[in-house]
Amino acid sequence: MKTQSFKVSTALAIVVLLAVAFVSAQTATKAKIPFQFRAGSTTFAAGEYSVDRIALGNNLLMVQSADCDQSAVLLTIAVSGNPDKSRLVFHRYGDQYFLSQIWKADSDGGRELLKSRAERELAKSMRERATVVIFTDRSLDAETAR
Repeated sequence: MKTQSFKVSTALAIVVLLAVAFVSAQTATKAKIPFQFRAGSTTFAAGEYSVDRIALGNNLLMVQSADCDQSAVLLTIAVSGNPDKSRLVFHRYGDQYFLSQIWKADSDGGRELLKSRAERELAKSMRERATVVIFTDRSLDAETAR
């Protein structure tokens, strides 16, 4: 069991190192997130973050704190659309936030994260759900819509 756990940890470390080495040359989407949130299985503290595609493939996305203390590589799927403003979209259930989509201005579409088990369970059990949008092009305002 320890050997298998070590192999999994080593594989994840290699993926993260490769991701850092191959981060795309494009400018990352940067935003100040005023609340704690989850992306995949990682919980991030409120703060400044950059989000960018990884050059290894369009399906991988890296979320990283400004101080490089926290990061995660996430699997995404394409979302069609032509956004005029860069933004991060979160799903909110009670006081818990989950990163859901990333949109870059003037791109050919956005990227959507796969829902984690924790988000799927909350979505089933809670009636109240909101969408919170943080625009990254202007001063870190948040807009909430039901």
